[in-house]
Amino acid sequence: MRKSLKIAIDSSPNNDKEKDRLSNLPEDIVCQILSHVDTSIACRTSALSKDWNRRSVWTMLPDLSFHYWSPLYSPYYYRGFNEFVNKALDSRKGKHIRRFHLHFSSEGRSFRPSDFQKWISGAIECAAEEINIELNRDSCFHQIELSLTDFSSATLTTLKLYVHISIFATNSPVWLPKLKILDLSTHPCQGCGMEAERLVNSFLSNCPVLQEFYLNGEWNMMSIVRAPYTLKKLSHASQFSLNSSVIEAAYLIFFKDSLMSNMNSIDFPSLIKM
Repeated sequence: MRKSLKIAIDSSPNNDKEKDRLSNLPEDIVCQILSHVDTSIACRTSALSKDWNRRSVWTMLPDLSFHYWSPLYSPYYYRGFNEFVNKALDSRKGKHIRRFHLHFSSEGRSFRPSDFQKWISGAIECAAEEINIELNRDSCFHQIELSLTDFSSATLTTLKLYVHISIFATNSPVWLPKLKILDLSTHPCQGCGMEAERLVNSFLSNCPVLQEFYLNGEWNMMSIVRAPYTLKKLSHASQFSLNSSVIEAAYLIFFKDSLMSNMNSIDFPSLIKM
Protein backbone atom coordinates (compact mmCIF):
# COMPACT_ATOMS: atom_id res chain seq x y z
CA MET A 1 0.00 0.00 0.00
CA ARG A 2 1.53 3.25 -1.11
CA LYS A 3 1.69 5.90 1.54
CA SER A 4 0.81 9.41 0.53
CA LEU A 5 3.13 12.24 1.50
CA LYS A 6 1.52 15.47 2.49
CA ILE A 7 3.48 18.70 2.81
CA ALA A 8 1.91 21.64 4.51
CA ILE A 9 2.93 24.98 3.07
CA ASP A 10 2.32 28.10 5.05
CA SER A 11 1.78 30.87 2.54
CA SER A 12 1.13 33.56 5.10
CA PRO A 13 2.95 36.89 4.73
CA ASN A 14 4.90 36.25 7.93
CA ASN A 15 6.32 33.04 6.51
CA ASP A 16 7.35 34.79 3.29
CA LYS A 17 9.35 37.28 5.30
CA GLU A 18 11.00 34.51 7.28
CA LYS A 19 11.98 32.63 4.12
CA ASP A 20 13.38 35.75 2.43
CA ARG A 21 16.76 35.48 4.09
CA LEU A 22 18.42 37.73 1.54
CA SER A 23 16.31 40.69 2.61
CA ASN A 24 17.05 39.96 6.26
CA LEU A 25 20.81 40.26 5.84
CA PRO A 26 22.32 43.41 7.40
CA GLU A 27 22.87 46.15 4.85
CA ASP A 28 26.62 46.39 5.47
CA ILE A 29 27.04 42.66 4.79
CA VAL A 30 24.99 42.88 1.59
CA CYS A 31 27.12 45.78 0.37
CA GLN A 32 30.31 43.92 1.25
CA ILE A 33 29.19 40.88 -0.77
CA LEU A 34 28.10 42.87 -3.82
CA SER A 35 31.32 44.91 -3.77
CA HIS A 36 33.26 41.82 -4.88
CA VAL A 37 31.64 41.78 -8.33
CA ASP A 38 31.37 44.21 -11.22
CA THR A 39 28.91 47.00 -10.42
CA SER A 40 26.67 46.05 -13.37
CA ILE A 41 26.39 42.52 -11.94
CA ALA A 42 25.67 43.94 -8.50
CA CYS A 43 22.87 46.01 -10.02
CA ARG A 44 21.27 42.94 -11.61
CA THR A 45 21.80 40.87 -8.47
CA SER A 46 19.83 43.42 -6.46
CA ALA A 47 16.73 42.22 -8.31
CA LEU A 48 16.94 38.91 -6.40
CA SER A 49 15.40 40.60 -3.41
CA LYS A 50 12.39 42.91 -3.55
CA ASP A 51 13.76 44.78 -0.56
CA TRP A 52 17.20 45.23 -2.15
CA ASN A 53 15.57 46.42 -5.36
CA ARG A 54 13.27 48.82 -3.53
CA ARG A 55 16.17 50.38 -1.63
CA SER A 56 18.50 50.38 -4.67
CA VAL A 57 21.14 48.60 -2.59
CA TRP A 58 23.65 48.61 -5.46
CA THR A 59 23.89 52.41 -5.25
CA MET A 60 25.18 52.10 -1.68
CA LEU A 61 28.25 50.00 -2.53
CA PRO A 62 31.60 51.29 -1.23
CA ASP A 63 33.38 49.90 -4.32
CA LEU A 64 32.53 50.75 -7.93
CA SER A 65 33.97 48.50 -10.63
CA PHE A 66 33.25 48.76 -14.37
CA HIS A 67 34.53 46.45 -17.09
CA TYR A 68 33.86 47.37 -20.72
CA TRP A 69 34.13 44.47 -23.12
CA SER A 70 32.31 44.11 -26.42
CA PRO A 71 33.25 41.51 -29.07
CA LEU A 72 31.82 43.71 -31.82
CA TYR A 73 31.92 47.44 -32.42
CA SER A 74 28.65 48.79 -31.05
CA PRO A 75 28.03 52.49 -30.35
CA TYR A 76 24.79 51.52 -28.60
CA TYR A 77 26.59 49.22 -26.18
CA TYR A 78 29.11 51.93 -25.32
CA ARG A 79 26.34 54.49 -24.88
CA GLY A 80 24.64 52.21 -22.37
CA PHE A 81 27.93 51.63 -20.56
CA ASN A 82 28.65 55.36 -20.37
CA GLU A 83 25.16 56.12 -19.03
CA PHE A 84 25.48 53.39 -16.39
CA VAL A 85 28.86 54.65 -15.13
CA ASN A 86 27.50 58.20 -14.92
CA LYS A 87 24.37 56.98 -13.10
CA ALA A 88 26.45 55.03 -10.58
CA LEU A 89 28.70 58.02 -9.87
CA ASP A 90 25.73 60.39 -9.61
CA SER A 91 24.10 58.07 -7.08
CA ARG A 92 27.19 58.35 -4.89
CA LYS A 93 27.51 62.14 -4.96
CA GLY A 94 28.02 63.52 -1.50
CA LYS A 95 28.90 60.02 -0.28
CA HIS A 96 32.20 58.24 0.21
CA ILE A 97 33.44 55.46 -2.08
CA ARG A 98 36.36 53.22 -1.25
CA ARG A 99 37.46 52.07 -4.71
CA PHE A 100 36.84 53.12 -8.30
CA HIS A 101 38.03 50.60 -10.91
CA LEU A 102 37.59 51.06 -14.66
CA HIS A 103 38.79 48.43 -17.14
CA PHE A 104 38.52 48.74 -20.94
CA SER A 105 39.49 45.51 -22.71
CA SER A 106 37.76 46.21 -26.05
CA GLU A 107 38.44 48.63 -28.86
CA GLY A 108 36.94 52.00 -28.18
CA ARG A 109 35.87 53.70 -31.40
CA SER A 110 32.87 55.16 -29.59
CA PHE A 111 35.02 56.36 -26.70
CA ARG A 112 35.17 60.10 -26.04
CA PRO A 113 38.02 61.63 -23.97
CA SER A 114 35.49 63.90 -22.25
CA ASP A 115 33.76 60.79 -20.85
CA PHE A 116 37.00 59.62 -19.25
CA GLN A 117 37.64 63.03 -17.72
CA LYS A 118 34.10 63.06 -16.32
CA TRP A 119 34.57 59.63 -14.72
CA ILE A 120 37.84 60.66 -13.07
CA SER A 121 36.38 63.89 -11.70
CA GLY A 122 33.29 61.98 -10.57
CA ALA A 123 35.40 59.51 -8.58
CA ILE A 124 37.38 62.38 -7.03
CA GLU A 125 34.14 64.19 -6.08
CA CYS A 126 32.95 60.99 -4.38
CA ALA A 127 36.06 61.11 -2.16
CA ALA A 128 37.43 57.84 -3.56
CA GLU A 129 40.30 56.28 -1.61
CA GLU A 130 41.55 54.18 -4.53
CA ILE A 131 41.42 54.82 -8.28
CA ASN A 132 42.52 52.07 -10.66
CA ILE A 133 42.23 52.68 -14.42
CA GLU A 134 43.15 50.08 -17.07
CA LEU A 135 42.76 50.94 -20.75
CA ASN A 136 44.07 48.89 -23.67
CA ARG A 137 46.36 50.40 -26.31
CA ASP A 138 43.60 51.34 -28.74
CA SER A 139 44.61 54.53 -30.56
CA CYS A 140 41.41 56.30 -29.48
CA PHE A 141 42.77 56.50 -25.93
CA HIS A 142 45.86 58.41 -27.10
CA GLN A 143 43.69 61.52 -27.38
CA ILE A 144 43.21 61.72 -23.61
CA GLU A 145 45.14 64.51 -21.94
CA LEU A 146 44.84 65.16 -18.22
CA SER A 147 46.54 67.69 -16.01
CA LEU A 148 48.13 66.80 -12.70
CA THR A 149 45.54 68.90 -10.90
CA ASP A 150 42.76 66.60 -12.20
CA PHE A 151 43.97 64.08 -9.62
CA SER A 152 44.14 66.41 -6.61
CA SER A 153 42.27 64.78 -3.75
CA ALA A 154 42.21 64.98 0.03
CA THR A 155 41.17 61.31 0.35
CA LEU A 156 43.05 59.37 -2.34
CA THR A 157 45.49 56.77 -0.96
CA THR A 158 46.13 54.71 -4.12
CA LEU A 159 46.33 55.88 -7.74
CA LYS A 160 47.04 53.35 -10.50
CA LEU A 161 46.93 54.36 -14.16
CA TYR A 162 47.61 51.58 -16.69
CA VAL A 163 46.76 53.69 -19.69
CA HIS A 164 48.32 55.17 -22.82
CA ILE A 165 47.26 58.72 -22.04
CA SER A 166 49.15 61.97 -21.67
CA ILE A 167 49.63 63.85 -18.42
CA PHE A 168 50.78 67.46 -18.31
CA ALA A 169 51.84 69.79 -15.54
CA THR A 170 50.25 73.15 -14.83
CA ASN A 171 51.17 76.14 -12.70
CA SER A 172 48.77 74.81 -10.05
CA PRO A 173 50.39 71.83 -8.29
CA VAL A 174 48.68 68.54 -7.62
CA TRP A 175 47.89 67.96 -3.93
CA LEU A 176 47.56 64.40 -2.62
CA PRO A 177 48.14 64.55 1.16
CA LYS A 178 47.11 60.91 1.80
CA LEU A 179 48.49 59.17 -1.30
CA LYS A 180 50.63 56.15 -0.38
CA ILE A 181 50.80 54.19 -3.66
CA LEU A 182 51.36 55.79 -7.09
CA ASP A 183 51.59 53.57 -10.18
CA LEU A 184 51.94 55.38 -13.52
CA SER A 185 52.06 53.34 -16.72
CA THR A 186 51.62 56.29 -19.05
CA HIS A 187 53.72 59.10 -20.50
CA PRO A 188 54.23 62.86 -20.14
CA CYS A 189 52.25 65.02 -22.56
CA GLN A 190 55.23 66.87 -24.01
CA GLY A 191 57.47 63.82 -24.36
CA CYS A 192 60.56 63.20 -22.28
CA GLY A 193 63.27 65.23 -20.61
CA MET A 194 62.30 68.37 -18.71
CA GLU A 195 58.54 67.76 -18.86
CA ALA A 196 58.98 64.29 -17.38
CA GLU A 197 61.14 65.68 -14.59
CA ARG A 198 58.63 68.41 -13.85
CA LEU A 199 55.77 65.93 -13.63
CA VAL A 200 57.60 63.42 -11.45
CA ASN A 201 58.98 66.04 -9.09
CA SER A 202 55.56 67.67 -8.86
CA PHE A 203 54.04 64.35 -7.82
CA LEU A 204 56.80 63.55 -5.34
CA SER A 205 56.87 66.98 -3.73
CA ASN A 206 53.10 67.07 -3.26
CA CYS A 207 52.57 63.55 -1.93
CA PRO A 208 54.03 63.91 1.59
CA VAL A 209 53.22 60.36 2.75
CA LEU A 210 54.01 58.45 -0.47
CA GLN A 211 55.41 54.97 0.24
CA GLU A 212 55.47 53.20 -3.16
CA PHE A 213 56.16 54.73 -6.59
CA TYR A 214 56.05 52.67 -9.82
CA LEU A 215 56.88 54.46 -13.07
CA ASN A 216 56.47 52.76 -16.46
CA GLY A 217 56.43 54.34 -19.91
CA GLU A 218 58.28 57.04 -21.81
CA TRP A 219 59.88 58.81 -18.88
CA ASN A 220 63.45 59.99 -19.49
CA MET A 221 64.59 62.19 -16.61
CA MET A 222 67.93 63.94 -16.71
CA SER A 223 68.26 65.70 -13.40
CA ILE A 224 67.65 65.40 -9.70
CA VAL A 225 64.64 63.60 -8.26
CA ARG A 226 63.88 64.19 -4.59
CA ALA A 227 61.57 61.70 -2.96
CA PRO A 228 59.62 62.24 0.28
CA TYR A 229 61.24 60.67 3.33
CA THR A 230 58.31 58.23 3.56
CA LEU A 231 59.13 56.56 0.20
CA LYS A 232 60.05 52.88 0.67
CA LYS A 233 59.74 51.42 -2.85
CA LEU A 234 60.77 52.90 -6.22
CA SER A 235 60.51 51.03 -9.52
CA HIS A 236 61.21 52.41 -13.01
CA ALA A 237 60.59 50.35 -16.16
CA SER A 238 61.11 52.10 -19.49
CA GLN A 239 63.02 52.07 -22.75
CA PHE A 240 64.90 54.97 -21.18
CA SER A 241 67.23 54.72 -18.22
CA LEU A 242 67.22 57.30 -15.48
CA ASN A 243 70.11 58.83 -17.41
CA SER A 244 72.45 61.02 -15.41
CA SER A 245 69.84 61.26 -12.69
CA VAL A 246 70.51 61.95 -9.05
CA ILE A 247 67.89 60.33 -6.86
CA GLU A 248 67.61 61.21 -3.20
CA ALA A 249 65.50 58.87 -1.10
CA ALA A 250 66.87 58.57 2.42
CA TYR A 251 64.62 55.73 3.63
CA LEU A 252 64.21 53.66 0.45
CA ILE A 253 64.37 49.89 1.02
CA PHE A 254 63.58 48.65 -2.53
CA PHE A 255 64.79 50.05 -5.86
CA LYS A 256 64.51 48.72 -9.42
CA ASP A 257 65.40 50.31 -12.77
CA SER A 258 65.15 48.58 -16.16
CA LEU A 259 68.41 50.22 -17.30
CA MET A 260 70.78 51.24 -14.53
CA SER A 261 74.11 51.54 -16.34
CA ASN A 262 73.99 55.31 -16.85
CA MET A 263 72.84 56.35 -13.41
CA ASN A 264 75.11 58.99 -11.99
CA SER A 265 74.36 58.97 -8.31
CA ILE A 266 72.32 56.90 -5.92
CA ASP A 267 71.69 58.10 -2.41
CA PHE A 268 69.79 55.29 -0.69
CA PRO A 269 71.39 54.79 2.75
CA SER A 270 68.62 52.45 3.93
CA LEU A 271 68.43 50.30 0.78
CA ILE A 272 67.83 46.59 1.43
CA LYS A 273 66.95 45.23 -2.03
CA MET A 274 68.04 46.40 -5.47
